[in-house]
Amino acid sequence: MTQSNEHLERLQEKLLTKEQALERIQGYEDCAELTVAGRSEFSIHPSLDNHFILAHDNNEYVFSQLGFEKICRLVGIPHTYTRKIPDQLLFPHLQYWLADGEVGMKAFIRGTADDDGRLPIAGFAHEDAYYYPISRILERVEQVTTNYMVEGLEDVGWRNSDFGLVFPETQFEVTTPEVGDHLYGGVKIQHSLLGETPFKISAFLLTLACLNGMVSVDEIYTFNRKQGLEGEDEWIVTGVQNAIGALNSEVEKVRSLTSVAITNEEIPAYVSHAFDQRNINKKTREAVLQQIIARNPRNLYDLMNSITEVAHNIENRREVLAIQSLGGFVASHSDSCGNCHRPF
Repeated sequence: MTQSNEHLERLQEKLLTKEQALERIQGYEDCAELTVAGRSEFSIHPSLDNHFILAHDNNEYVFSQLGFEKICRLVGIPHTYTRKIPDQLLFPHLQYWLADGEVGMKAFIRGTADDDGRLPIAGFAHEDAYYYPISRILERVEQVTTNYMVEGLEDVGWRNSDFGLVFPETQFEVTTPEVGDHLYGGVKIQHSLLGETPFKISAFLLTLACLNGMVSVDEIYTFNRKQGLEGEDEWIVTGVQNAIGALNSEVEKVRSLTSVAITNEEIPAYVSHAFDQRNINKKTREAVLQQIIARNPRNLYDLMNSITEVAHNIENRREVLAIQSLGGFVASHSDSCGNCHRPF
């Protein structure tokens, strides 16, 4: 289907071009890796400015409280426990656990030195993790298509850099009893620059009317970097190709929602089960329920959009992804019960 200029302008209004995306992530490119565990030439100690110092091979590096909490998780001790131990006892033991324990650690260096000549550490990870920049992912995507726009890079960070790609040429129409809508296909990429989480690719749909996103609950591709799988770049290309191939199936699921009427009495059962299945937290549940009440959905398509619209008011990308996946859960269960189309 050929898209109108109006539709394209609507996408351009809210999404990023490739050039804009690369500019947005510039501060997260070119990260150096430093393996520090299992060696005797390093030490860790607190500084006077509520930061921490890593001394390694005659160099000093500075890191934040979040970095210290990550180190604690790597060695398997609760961060709250460290508050009960005097520094003169804690840090020698922490260094011993890192130097002689089974858990290796890698530091990721990014930025310029401070006035004391100390380089900043962006984060820590397991010794098998490695830095994988977003620009490299986009290079692999362009082996499949160069016509894409980027969604979800508003608050990209070292630990969480999830984002979506929307392909303007993959447009679908959905007709509801009230009004027509247009969907644009794409892929959602769950990603951490420092290997904090598994790399995942899922089919992704964006509604034009309200620019809500829906993530398929059927993951196309999952890769845990600790597994040491060879040929990850090729898997990204294949994963994107397969996600694009799955878009027609996802669109048909969404279209089927328009014909499934729902009453106010039935909504609690739908959303309660969906909340439990997708492990939605209490605060997000309340926000979703308020949006559903305000929108008063009459069919499952309205219900899906009521749910995913909440993501516009949430800053945490993992919570946004959870809500978009919740919309995908509704779509995937629209016909679980055969003729009655009741998912539960």
